Amino acid sequence: VAIYDQELSIDPTPNFYGINLLCPILDIHTVAAGGGSILKYNDGRFQVGPESAGSFPGPACYRNGGPLTVTDANLFLKRLEPSKFPKIFGKNQNLPLDEEIVAKKFKELEDEINLPAKEIAEGFLDVAVESMAQAIRKVTIEKGHDPQGFCLVSFGGAAGQLALKVAETLSIKRVLIHPLSSILSAYGMGKGAYQLRFDAKSTKDLPKLQKLAKTQFPFKDHNLEISTY
Repeated sequence: VAIYDQELSIDPTPNFYGINLLCPILDIHTVAAGGGSILKYNDGRFQVGPESAGSFPGPACYRNGGPLTVTDANLFLKRLEPSKFPKIFGKNQNLPLDEEIVAKKFKELEDEINLPAKEIAEGFLDVAVESMAQAIRKVTIEKGHDPQGFCLVSFGGAAGQLALKVAETLSIKRVLIHPLSSILSAYGMGKGAYQLRFDAKSTKDLPKLQKLAKTQFPFKDHNLEISTY
């Protein structure tokens, strides 16, 4: 999750899970609650992620023996239309989404928890929505911004599954779901400007670094930033 208010928010001294990075990056707060996030019931609590089923095995409905995920919960609640998905699932990649295995797994949880399967699926999605909403509060309210004044731009393969619920939770009035939302991260990287940055202890090192950059940097026609520290 990141905030854009007239300009990109940059973190000059990023710390990524305890690792200090040497270059500035976009000020992004990560949250594991996407379509592939695994659903678990532990110690009387619904848990969503942080583990992900990934693209393989993927959600249970992908027919690869995967676990229940956010996508499965939406499928079970009829919030996804299987007929609109291509028949690319299973061992031979020629089958539709598997609704039966999803129903079976939620029935197993129903028997274990003693709650209706529908309520279980909704409970997991409520947790996922709250996780995403909390991440947005982290980059808005905690930094003096009111999220109600922003437009929520969603991305990722499951972007449309939860975006409206997240916006509703935060009283955000506008939501933008880009036509390329499922591949927006890759698309953005492809459209982004390339930049190479050097940090040197002495200015006498700069000519050598600049020469190396111009001959070996694969995107040498793009902007080069060389600085000292």
